[in-house]
Amino acid sequence: MRGLIYIVVCIAVVAAAVVGVRQYTATANMLLPDMVPLPARDLHVATTTKGTTEFFFSTTHYNRGAGPLEVRFDQEVPLRGDTERPVMQRIFSVDGAYTDKMVGTFLWHEEHKHYHFADYVMYKLERLSPEPEVLVDDIKSTFCLRDVTRVLLELPNRSEGGEYKTCNREVQGASIGWGETYYYDYPGQSFDVSGKPAGTYRLTTTINPDKYLNESEYGNNSASVTFILDPVAMTITNIVEEPIDAPQVEHVRLELPFGINTPQRKPTTTPQDAQ
Repeated sequence: MRGLIYIVVCIAVVAAAVVGVRQYTATANMLLPDMVPLPARDLHVATTTKGTTEFFFSTTHYNRGAGPLEVRFDQEVPLRGDTERPVMQRIFSVDGAYTDKMVGTFLWHEEHKHYHFADYVMYKLERLSPEPEVLVDDIKSTFCLRDVTRVLLELPNRSEGGEYKTCNREVQGASIGWGETYYYDYPGQSFDVSGKPAGTYRLTTTINPDKYLNESEYGNNSASVTFILDPVAMTITNIVEEPIDAPQVEHVRLELPFGINTPQRKPTTTPQDAQ
C-alpha cells in the first residue's frame, strides 16, 4: 500500500512539474486584483467590404482590487517559439513580498502586432426574442493587458498614471483603477449578424472565464448589455446595461493602440447616448 501511495505521489509531482504549476496558499496579506468588465459600448451595425453585416462593439475591463494584476514571462520555462510564451501572475503582499504562479500564455497577435494573454475574455451573443437563438456561444478571446483607460472611482492605493503602458512580451498588467479598452474598430471587435431578424439581443462579456488569474472576487466578472437590433435597417437601440451602476471611465492613451495608425474615433457611448 505504501508503495502504491509513493508511486501516486511521484506521478503527481512529475505532472505538476510538466505543466509548470506552482502551488501557493492565498492569505489575507495578499494584495489581489479584482478584474471587472464594463457592459459593451459603442454598439452599431455596418456593412463590411466583404458584404457581411457586422455588429460592432467596444470592450473595457478594469482593476478595482487591492493590488495590481501583473503577468510576466516565466524565464525558467523553455520557450515554445517566439509566438507563445508561458506567463506567471505576480501576486504582491502587504509586506512587499510577492508570489509567482503559472497562469497561462502570452500569444503573438499578428493583426494587433503585439502579445496577448490567452483566453482572457469570453463573449456570448444571443437573441432573446423573437425565436431565441445563441449566435455566439461563449467564444474566448485573447487580450492585451495594459493601462489605457482610467476608471473614475475612488479606490485605495489607486495608481494616478498607470504602471503598465505597453503590450510587451515580458510584463503586462492592470494597475488599481486602470484597465484596457478594445475599441469597435479593432480587429476582432465584431460579429456577423447577416440575415438575422430584428429583435431583442444581449451581449455578455466575461473576464477571466476559467479563473486562471487569481482575484479577490469572481462574482463580478460578467457584464451585459441588452438592445434592440435591426440588421436590415442597421439600427441599434440600447435597453439596459448590467450592472446598472457601471463607473464612468476616461480613455487616456488612444494613440497607436496596437502598432498601426487608426482613424480618430468617437468617445465611448453610454446607453442614453446611443438611443
